[in-house]
Amino acid sequence: MADSQFARPELPQLIATIRSDLLTRFQQDVVLRRMDAEVYSRVQAAAVHTLYGYIDYLARN
Repeated sequence: MADSQFARPELPQLIATIRSDLLTRFQQDVVLRRMDAEVYSRVQAAAVHTLYGYIDYLARN
C-alpha cells in the first residue's frame, strides 16, 4: 500500500492535547475538573484518532 504522507498524531499525543485544552477551559473544582477532563479527553482523543485513521485510509486510496 502506498504511503499517503498524511501526518497522523499518536493517541497519547491527542489525549495530552485535549486534556490540556479542557483543563484551561473548565472553571470547576480542581479535583472534579481533573477527573472529568481525564475521562473526556480519552474518549474524545479516541474518536479523533479514529477519524484520523479514516482520513489516512482515504488518502491511501
